[in-house]
Amino acid sequence: APGAGLAGADVVFPALHGPFGEDGTVQGLLECLGIAYVGAGVLTSALCLDKVMFKRLMAEAGMPQRLLCLLRSTAKRAASDDAASGSAARAAGVA
Repeated sequence: APGAGLAGADVVFPALHGPFGEDGTVQGLLECLGIAYVGAGVLTSALCLDKVMFKRLMAEAGMPQRLLCLLRSTAKRAASDDAASGSAARAAGVA
């Protein structure tokens, strides 16, 4: 079962990078297993990995922002990303 090797751990120090590491996935697993961990939680990790969403949230909170130029590869991806960003914003209570 996922996370079974962590069952006896008192606390986990997740030193991970990139998708499935910094995106809140591991933190979510640890929370589901009831295992304490250090560092950012699920929502914080997910939002900070999505740089565009993070900048939108910070702008909504009134923090000054530098100009952002977002390049997307296709219209389909843009529509998908916008839908996902809207869901994340609603979950964070800013949309």
